[in-house]
Amino acid sequence: ASGADFTDGDEDLILFIEEVEESFHAIDRYFQMLRLRGVLDHTKGVILGSFTDCKQDLGYNSAEQMLTTYLLGKGIPVCCGFPAGHDGRNVPLLMGADVTLKVYSSGSVLKFDL
Repeated sequence: ASGADFTDGDEDLILFIEEVEESFHAIDRYFQMLRLRGVLDHTKGVILGSFTDCKQDLGYNSAEQMLTTYLLGKGIPVCCGFPAGHDGRNVPLLMGADVTLKVYSSGSVLKFDL
C-alpha cells in the first residue's frame, strides 16, 4: 500500500493512498494502522488514487466511499480519483515536496510549491 513517509511528529502532510488487488478489509486494516500510529492527526488532506481490482467485502460500493466515510468530520479536503497509482494514467507525485491541495465540488487542484 502507498502512504506517507511519516518520521517527524510535528510534520503536517498530505496523504496519498492507492491500491491494487487488495480487499476492502485489507485497505481498512492499513488505514486503521495509520490512524492508530497518529498519522491522521497530522494529515491536512488526502489524495485517493486508483483502487484497481480491489475486492468489495465490507459493504461499501468503492474503496473511495469507504475511506471518505472514515474521514468525515476530520475537516480536511479529500481528493478522489487522482490519476496516479498502478493503473491507467499515472501522474507523477513529488513525495516530500510542499504542496497545496484544494478540493471543490467541481474538482480538485494540487499545486506543488517548488
